Amino acid sequence: VTAIGDIPVHVAHYKDIDAVAYEKQGIIEVLEPGNRAILNGDDPRVISMQDHTQAGVLTFGFSEHSSVRIVDYAHSNEKSNTGRMGIFFRLQYQGSSVPIHLSGVLGRPYAYACAAAAAVGIAHGMHLVDVAKGLESFEPEKGRMRMIPGIKQTTILDDSYNAAPAAMEAALETIRDMKGQNHIIAVLGDMLELGDYSEQAHRAIGKRAAGFCDVICFVGENMRFAFSEAQQSGFDKDRLFHCKDSVAALEILKPLLRQGDIVLVKGSQGMRMERIVERLMANPADAADLLVRQTKEWKAN
Repeated sequence: VTAIGDIPVHVAHYKDIDAVAYEKQGIIEVLEPGNRAILNGDDPRVISMQDHTQAGVLTFGFSEHSSVRIVDYAHSNEKSNTGRMGIFFRLQYQGSSVPIHLSGVLGRPYAYACAAAAAVGIAHGMHLVDVAKGLESFEPEKGRMRMIPGIKQTTILDDSYNAAPAAMEAALETIRDMKGQNHIIAVLGDMLELGDYSEQAHRAIGKRAAGFCDVICFVGENMRFAFSEAQQSGFDKDRLFHCKDSVAALEILKPLLRQGDIVLVKGSQGMRMERIVERLMANPADAADLLVRQTKEWKAN
């Protein structure tokens, strides 16, 4: 179980957040002795599931008590010998430690994913060194914080696959850490299926983004709450925008881009934020290979 978070995705379909956690806990409860449960050691709702299973438990995360622990996490704004920026960290397990370098992606969620994968490998008898070797061939998934060259020599962080509050917070944390000399533009679409938690979640994102972004473009009906919160935070109105859809957002964004900008694009699947990425990428002909939802069925909608 990778995460529950403070406001989990799909919570609109459940009574409350605890009901979401209980549903996922059911997966762990049916495991038998000799099975393994792999749990996020940094998420309180997830780690509590270890008390509700007969299976052996392996945890992963940044916390000291994690079985597979992530340490020395860092990202580089400079291109490595692969020609791409990336992240660096070490994985520790029972006294062993291995370095991991992933190029072409940014953000702590990738470190979590690697640690979870390592825990699965260990559960199947793999040595940590072999896990590290396997990760050397890692290639980023479409729409999952993938770096794509943009027009005007910009860099797009394509996180358009989907969005939940925890994932949106993680994406914002990533670009905040990149700020330095970079001009940061956040293009953020609605987070759907949040039910009664929607306004609260969107307002939190608006306040967070207003704290460090240079330009913010909110897209969608629910993002009006984020827009309002950013306004109340005193964000410069000349650099703050709210659009109903991706078409309107593109009209605003293209003239604003300048060389070296970092452009984060993220939103729920229903917002189709990949359409923005396609229009901003330096080589649109590569869209079918790099972007999500590029089949003819998706393109027709």
